[in-house]
Amino acid sequence: MSAIRIGRRRVVAALLGLLVVVLALGIAIRNDLQLANTAFHELDDEIETTLTRRLDNLNAS
Repeated sequence: MSAIRIGRRRVVAALLGLLVVVLALGIAIRNDLQLANTAFHELDDEIETTLTRRLDNLNAS
């Protein structure tokens, strides 16, 4: 009976460890996506500003 309990404890410990790893990966992926989204918006604003400036220069000439 004791061997069964030890086996169950190992399984539960392994499942909890796996859960922790999956949660950590999920949080890391979410953080990376947020950083990528921020960088994308900054680049988008820069492209829009550059294109607007070039169009204004073309219209002025």
